[in-house]
Amino acid sequence: MMPGDYFAINTPPEVFAKLGIPTVNLALLCASRGRKKLTGRTGAGFHLAVGHGAKSSMRLPGMDKLLGRTVSNVAILFEAMFILTTVDAGTRVARHVLHRVVGKVY
Repeated sequence: MMPGDYFAINTPPEVFAKLGIPTVNLALLCASRGRKKLTGRTGAGFHLAVGHGAKSSMRLPGMDKLLGRTVSNVAILFEAMFILTTVDAGTRVARHVLHRVVGKVY
């Protein structure tokens, strides 16, 4: 992904305007993902949706027409679910360790 496109997606529009970096493929990325606007979408989800992972899956025959918007939605869903399951697993492990430590002290 070109630096201008990356910063346009991952920074607020007023901050990006001050950077003075031109975008290269942003209009094409918006059109291919079926979205009117990708700018100012801070967070990893939209970058993942239009970045390398989305480009790799779109190279498969027929996928560009079939999954234009779907690929970006699945990438965002994957990122959100990954974060939620990681936090859940960490909480369960912490609760288990706390239970063991408090049990030994008690």
